[in-house]
Amino acid sequence: MKLKLGTVREDGLVFGGYSKKCQNGEWWITQEHYEERKQMFRESKRREYLKNKDKILKRSKDWYYKNREDHLKSRREKYKENPEKHKALNLEIKYGISLDEYNQMLLKQNEVCAICNMNCKSGRSLAVDHCHKTGKIRGLLCSNCNNGIGRFNDSIELLKESIKYLEKFKNINH
Repeated sequence: MKLKLGTVREDGLVFGGYSKKCQNGEWWITQEHYEERKQMFRESKRREYLKNKDKILKRSKDWYYKNREDHLKSRREKYKENPEKHKALNLEIKYGISLDEYNQMLLKQNEVCAICNMNCKSGRSLAVDHCHKTGKIRGLLCSNCNNGIGRFNDSIELLKESIKYLEKFKNINH
């Protein structure tokens, strides 16, 4: 039987993988060490993604257009089987956070958008809003607010000008 990474033994050690260097071929480490290595792995995946983002996205887009029908069908089936697993993987690769961290942020925000204080009207999960320059996560937003900020390129000046514009015409009936 193959062991799953992260399996905990009775003595508290965590399965870290298989290695020919170990006596029985299995590598066991402390929980603390395992968490450190998991975080390092997460960060390296994130750095790799950010470094090669354009290349990865182009390759992904090319593949998608060649295999669109099969991809959509298999993706729907995979999501039906285990939607949490796919969401967790996406969060780790794109933003460097776990599903638990996402859920904690969601609870802190009372499960609503950080801007409009509403649920996502599309029925989707709240989006992870982040700074595109630093990669730092700012909060969770509904798709409308997230798209709005994105369309303004995170520009405070542009948003202020938009407010002035709307205030100028606020008395006009539609």
